[in-house]
Amino acid sequence: MIRNRLVPEIEVLVATVQWLQERKVLPYQFSVAQGEGIDLGASQKQVIEAKGAGKGGKQTQRTNFDRALASVVSYYTDTVPNETPDARPCLGLALPATPIYTSELRRRVQKPLRRQLNLWVLLYEPESREIRAFSPDADYSPTE
Repeated sequence: MIRNRLVPEIEVLVATVQWLQERKVLPYQFSVAQGEGIDLGASQKQVIEAKGAGKGGKQTQRTNFDRALASVVSYYTDTVPNETPDARPCLGLALPATPIYTSELRRRVQKPLRRQLNLWVLLYEPESREIRAFSPDADYSPTE
């Protein structure tokens, strides 16, 4: 887990896309950050919600977490575009493995919620540039 390091959202998003691609999972939508200095351009039409770790304090990080969780939940649906017979929609929440984010995940994103929403939690480890994935049914136990 990282401490006191900025993790750009694009780093988390790229690692997440690579993780999905290795598993032959085709996301049909990404939630792309908006704000000063962010060019939405071509990437807007690309459900995965990704969040980076900024330089803000604890409250700012909790607010970012709240926004990411609210955003991913807002995409919940029971259908998949161009549905195939075996397709089941799922959601993904990709975050850097910071102490604040992992604490909020343990406290607020319990297994019953993940099961109901078919929500995968994808924790990005910047040192290894790898994703630790928690399926909706997996015991959630991010390391400290």
